[in-house]
Amino acid sequence: KPQKVIIKDDKENVLKGIAGPYNELDNLKLFCIVYGKPPPIVHWYSEKMLVDDNYTTTSLRGELISINDFQLTKLTRKHLNKNFTCHVTNNNLSGPIEHSITLGVYLSPVTVRITSIKRPLSADKQIELVCQSAGSYPSAQLSWFLDSHQLQDASETYSKDDNETNSVLKFVPSSLDNGAYLICKAENVKLSNSSIYDKWQLNIYFAQSNIKLNIVKERNEVILECKIDSNPMISKVGWIFNDNPLESDLKTGLIIQNSTLVIKFAQKQHTGNYSCYAVNIEGKSFSNNLQIIVNYAPICKEQQQIIYGSAFGELTKIICNVDARPEDVVFFWQLNNTQIDPRFYLTNEHKRSVLHFKPSKAVDYGKLNCWAKNSVGVQEEPCTFNVIPASYPRPLHDCSISNQTWNSIFVRCSPGFDGGMKQTFHLNVYDAKRERLLLNVTQEENAFFTVSSLSSGVEYIFELYSSNAKGASNFVTLKVQTVTMLRRSSEHASSIKFDRLFAIVIGLASTFLLAVIIVVLILIIKNRDERIGNRHSRKVNE
Repeated sequence: KPQKVIIKDDKENVLKGIAGPYNELDNLKLFCIVYGKPPPIVHWYSEKMLVDDNYTTTSLRGELISINDFQLTKLTRKHLNKNFTCHVTNNNLSGPIEHSITLGVYLSPVTVRITSIKRPLSADKQIELVCQSAGSYPSAQLSWFLDSHQLQDASETYSKDDNETNSVLKFVPSSLDNGAYLICKAENVKLSNSSIYDKWQLNIYFAQSNIKLNIVKERNEVILECKIDSNPMISKVGWIFNDNPLESDLKTGLIIQNSTLVIKFAQKQHTGNYSCYAVNIEGKSFSNNLQIIVNYAPICKEQQQIIYGSAFGELTKIICNVDARPEDVVFFWQLNNTQIDPRFYLTNEHKRSVLHFKPSKAVDYGKLNCWAKNSVGVQEEPCTFNVIPASYPRPLHDCSISNQTWNSIFVRCSPGFDGGMKQTFHLNVYDAKRERLLLNVTQEENAFFTVSSLSSGVEYIFELYSSNAKGASNFVTLKVQTVTMLRRSSEHASSIKFDRLFAIVIGLASTFLLAVIIVVLILIIKNRDERIGNRHSRKVNE
């Protein structure tokens, strides 16, 4: 009689009762392993039909083993709940032994459909909409979306055989939803790439008083028409946005065609005042201003702290700021792609959420994603923060000295990594022998220090470092010296002496030159007088 029967799959899982579930379209090999003497005969049956009678016999540690491996290629929905039986015999004296398993198979949904009549809806009136999906195992998860914005007010029911799912959505449309797509998504969360969709483009009826022509949703098309009454005919039409002239820009979807302005995909930056003007031979006239307000899904604010340090058991407040219009913002957080319970974060009216984060084990560190949504939709990219084990900051670097005078010095450094916490910057001033602390300075925002009230021509030691709640960085040491005031006085005195000597030399040279000129003049006059006297003597003699 066979002594032991084991059924395994190709991943060495021992199978009993329900096998799996396995993924749809996966390949599966079933092994029936039987110990016995004489060697057992091993066959596979399905629903009492022989499906595999090939087996091999071998010996393991002196025992005879028969193995039948049965290959199933690409599991489909026909394999769900199908029975497979390993049938074992080894002689005519003992009866056969049978071990059976039932296959479980994860199946993608086959159909999804919004079953409600797709008729025009009335603005600001609640309606219940039904979506139905079938074919998934286990039952499909249904989600509702308005364009890209997920809707939450839905409840699900399941059929007894887990094959069919119904979801009922309580929905209040607004005039702004006219033309938007209502989407029902069905997916088997156990299978990747199993999502299927049904969508319905909404036609919203509303009274004229309900519409706000100047409020639009992002990505919607905006068309402005400049109505002109002119005589004689106009020669030019133009558009102005926030006091600046507009020109067509196909890259941004801004198109100007004569008196029409088209914004193909409205964005946040298109919010503002629009006007048009017309020109004829009589002059230029301007229209009134029309304010366009673009509502947009939340986006992360810039210049946020993105790295936080936190120790085990230490409470850290992580702040997520977003910008959105309208400001009816709802937040949700994820740690390493796992949803965080809303009890651990707070949201206030300033489009801010504060997560109270207290790590207790190593896996609590990692990437935090903060998402926000409003009536327009869910933000496309989350605000991402990295939580690391808190540590003391790294040393300052790239320190430089400038603006040295006889009594002051300016020092500037670049901060190192802050250890995930707010850091402050410090400077200690010592005498040259480091025997006495003369001054200490602390800066909150940057590592810039102006040190004054120093002595002229004296050497000092500057010790710079940063600190946070976990401790202080290593020191950066600089040897500095103020400008010597005496050296300046000596240079000034030498300059004065040189100036005086130069003046004396110039004076003597000028005196000598003047004396030479006088002598020359005297000689000239004397020579002239002698010539006149000689002529007079000759006349008397004659």
